[in-house]
Amino acid sequence: MKKKKNIRLEEWYSLSKTDNQIFRDWIKPSTFLKATYKECNNRARKPKDQFKTFDIYKKRVLCKSNVSYIKKNLQKGEKFGIPFLQLDQKGKPIGHEGRHTAQALKELGYKRIPVTIVKRRSREYKI
Repeated sequence: MKKKKNIRLEEWYSLSKTDNQIFRDWIKPSTFLKATYKECNNRARKPKDQFKTFDIYKKRVLCKSNVSYIKKNLQKGEKFGIPFLQLDQKGKPIGHEGRHTAQALKELGYKRIPVTIVKRRSREYKI
C-alpha cells in the first residue's frame, strides 16, 4: 500500500506561482499580537514613531474598551471575525486585522486561536 503524501494547507489555497498563498492556522494569541507589533513598527516612517517595547505597544494600541466589548460578546456566544495576518515574500508582517479579538481571546484563556495568513508571492499582486 502506498503511503499518502501530506499536503500542506497553503498548497491547497495557492492557485498559481504568482498568486498569494492563503491558509489558516491555529497559533497562540501572543504570537499573533507580537506579529502585529512588528508590523506596526515596520510601517513606521520614522524611528520616533516606532514602539520601543511590546508592552508600550499593548498599552497604546490595544483599546481596553474594545477588548472588553469583544470579551463580553464572546461570552454571550456571539461570532467574531477570524484574525488576519498578511506577510511579504520573506515572511515579514505587512498587514493585520483582529488584534483586539486576539487579546480578548487571550484574556479568556484561549491557548490557540484561528488565524488566516496570507503570504504574498509577488510584489505586483496586492490584496
